[in-house]
Amino acid sequence: MIKLQERPTKSVPGITSIFISFNYKQEIVDAIKSLDCKVYDKKNNEWEVPITHLASLIDKLSNYD
Repeated sequence: MIKLQERPTKSVPGITSIFISFNYKQEIVDAIKSLDCKVYDKKNNEWEVPITHLASLIDKLSNYD
């Protein structure tokens, strides 16, 4: 399952970001890496992308979950 949460931003521009967590699957990692702006947080095992990328993110991830 892919979990998306909107929270205050940590590392990307904007007021809020989408934080993405999931059980490792290379196809999902590749889909997230294809976005222009993304940051991986090793401590929390989650990706952060700007809220403005939400529609694109959902399009890319809908094939996997």
